[in-house]
Amino acid sequence: MPRAKLFFGEALRSIGANLSTTVAATMTVLIGMFLLGLFIALFSWVNSWTDHVRKDVIVKVFFVRDATSAQMNDVRMKLETFPETQTIVFVSPQDALEKMKKQYPDLTKNLVDNPLPPAFEVKPKDADMVSALANRLEPLPAGVDKVDYAEKKTERILSVTNVIKYIFLLG
Repeated sequence: MPRAKLFFGEALRSIGANLSTTVAATMTVLIGMFLLGLFIALFSWVNSWTDHVRKDVIVKVFFVRDATSAQMNDVRMKLETFPETQTIVFVSPQDALEKMKKQYPDLTKNLVDNPLPPAFEVKPKDADMVSALANRLEPLPAGVDKVDYAEKKTERILSVTNVIKYIFLLG
């Protein structure tokens, strides 16, 4: 028992004599743990944000105003066969106008007629497949006026989100 008492006594005396070293080591560990936790939280948030942004990437297939139902169905069936396609949503001219009225009321308040065509909004399985999906519709099928995926904006979004992910994976 006297040896244990001597041992603990010496340990306490050593801690007291080297108090600055003990405090510095403790603070170093606490700061390191704080920074690690902060980095993990920031990485999780950035990863979630980039996934959210990448899920909003879509290809819009605009039809001519007098496209027939058969032409639209043919395009839908063609889109469904592409391996890059995840979902296809039909947007009627009325739905498009309602959305436009909500987003840009000043532009739509004096409209006499609905100028918007029917369209498909096609979501790719992966955002990196968006250009391949759009290019599969070349040449344009009968009844299709335009295929758009906001190429410059989409490419910028994809490159920025990829760079951010790689920075955090390497960091």
